[in-house]
Amino acid sequence: MKKKALLALAGILCLAGCQSMDTKQNTADKMYPVQFSVQLKKEILPFPEKRSIPAFSIPEPVLKESSPGDDTETPEEMLFNRIEYVVYDNTESPEKLIHHKQFIPTDEDFGIVYDSLPTGNYTIAFLAHSSTTATLSDHTICFDKVSDTFHACTILPISGNETVRDEIELKRIVSRIEFVSEEAVPSNIKSLDITVKPYFSKVDLFTGKSTEHINSFSIPYSFVTEEKEQPAPTHSFYSLIPSGNETLSAILIAVDTDGSVIQQREVNNITPIENKIIRYKGKLYSPKNVEETFTLIIAGEGAWDDPTEDIPVE
Repeated sequence: MKKKALLALAGILCLAGCQSMDTKQNTADKMYPVQFSVQLKKEILPFPEKRSIPAFSIPEPVLKESSPGDDTETPEEMLFNRIEYVVYDNTESPEKLIHHKQFIPTDEDFGIVYDSLPTGNYTIAFLAHSSTTATLSDHTICFDKVSDTFHACTILPISGNETVRDEIELKRIVSRIEFVSEEAVPSNIKSLDITVKPYFSKVDLFTGKSTEHINSFSIPYSFVTEEKEQPAPTHSFYSLIPSGNETLSAILIAVDTDGSVIQQREVNNITPIENKIIRYKGKLYSPKNVEETFTLIIAGEGAWDDPTEDIPVE
């Protein structure tokens, strides 16, 4: 009889212990809603200032950064068409990736992120861009081709006491390098190819800087008949900002309809500056004179940052 009582008591204690563990587990797994409204940093900018007039009269630049068939630059209300949302547990060392989701304009309420997270401390990164491919590895994202890109990273503690609703302000983390021709498009030109060395295409989600690069990246542009003997388009590319003091170079090669190189120019020591347009002006298509140089302008345009006066480049 005594033995049966002891067994019964042990069973009760075991059941109570199981119930306590289940209750604790359920409490730990309870999810709390979080909501983020993604928006761009607000800026008020002056009109761009220019201190020189090129010898060849050209209109304001029209952005051309890709070959025919690629998407053109999105309008201002659609500066990006993808949002990367990445969550890390920052109680781990290094931070542990919890989950990653990409949002596109066809998603309902694009620009608003809804999620549910258990209590804890999190590092949450946002990256908005228009690149076709973005590959996540740990806390870096590598692009196939860098587009206009915006970033924010925030620390979020969740205690479970209230619903989290937060506005996330994104800032631009790229520079745009532009080449503007001071001459019209010649009738015999076929293409202008730009090779960038090195190409900063991998971004650290915690810092917004580029810590790695690939050796080179080519950006081809083929002219169509309607562009011949017309004011030249602006050829450009975006660059992430390196974490160190690295610079890049660009080689521009103009090829005629016979496949011969009619112009090759190399611009060295280009320093990408966050939220700045680095603009070079010069002859892109015809053979240059011995003493001819590019004119460098760091300009403000649209939602880009303040302009800086023209700087000649040897």
